Amino acid sequence: MTPRLPGPTALQQAPLPLPALPGSPCLRIIAVHPTPATFLLQDATGAVLAQSNGTSLSLLPAQGPLCLRKADGLVLKQQGPGEALVQLWTAP
Repeated sequence: MTPRLPGPTALQQAPLPLPALPGSPCLRIIAVHPTPATFLLQDATGAVLAQSNGTSLSLLPAQGPLCLRKADGLVLKQQGPGEALVQLWTAP
């Protein structure tokens, strides 16, 4: 898998727009938070594609990579105070 953000990216309460991904990628997101927090991956319509289980180390989706036909307009949201470090990984 290939990292798609320029290193771990800080995320706070504001949603983090993810970069548009070419083709039909499969993706995973890792989020590290000092205290348990919940993370939501949403598409452009606001539909939840993946949700973490409220731990301090989250992998989205937990079951394995999420494969999409179109991967633009994706947003990662954090529910919980504080700052998380996030990285997005994809496989073409």
